[in-house]
Amino acid sequence: MRARLIAVLYMFVVPVGCSSDDTPAAAPAEPKILIISPTDGGHVVVTPEMDNGEAVLQTKLVLSVQNFTLRKPGLCGGAGSCGHVHVQIDGDSCNDTDPNGKRLPYNEEAFALMVPADFVHCDGAVVGPTGVTGVDGDHVISAAFYDDAEAAVVDAAGQPVEDSAHVTVEVQGGGTGGAAGAGGAAGAGGS
Repeated sequence: MRARLIAVLYMFVVPVGCSSDDTPAAAPAEPKILIISPTDGGHVVVTPEMDNGEAVLQTKLVLSVQNFTLRKPGLCGGAGSCGHVHVQIDGDSCNDTDPNGKRLPYNEEAFALMVPADFVHCDGAVVGPTGVTGVDGDHVISAAFYDDAEAAVVDAAGQPVEDSAHVTVEVQGGGTGGAAGAGGAAGAGGS
C-alpha cells in the first residue's frame, strides 16, 4: 500500500512529458532597415568636393538596422540575416561605375550605419569649372540589404528589405576648383 501511495504522489509532484521541446519555436524576427536621415520629404544641400582626385556630391544617410548584422561583402560566411547595404538614387539612374566604366548595380555599397549617397553619378549631372548642374530637384534615395552572393534580402512575403526617402536636393558652392594659373613671363633684361 505504501508503494502505491508513493507512486501516486510521484505522478502529481514530477510532471512527465512536459518539456520546452513541445512548444513551437518562435519565428526569427525579420530584418528591418530604416533611413533616419535625411527624412522623407526633406531638403538636402550638397556641396561639390574632391575626394582622391574625384569630384563627389555626397550626402550622408543615417540608417537604423534591426535583426541584421552588417559586414563587409564576403564576410558573412553563410550566416543568415547578415550582409551589407546597397544605396540607390532614383533606381539605377545614379549608379556608380567600376574602374573600367561598367555601371555597378548600386550608387554606394556599405556595411555601416552612416552611408554616403553620391549625386555626382546621376544621369544628367555635369561637373564643370563653375559648378555642378543637372542634380537640383527631387530624388528618391533607397537603402536595401544584400547578402554575400549580392542577392537582395527578402522578408517573409518575398519583398526586398529596404527603405526609401523622397528628398529635394540643392547644390551649393562654387565649382570643384579650377586649374592653377600659369606663372608670369620673365622681365626683359637690362643693358
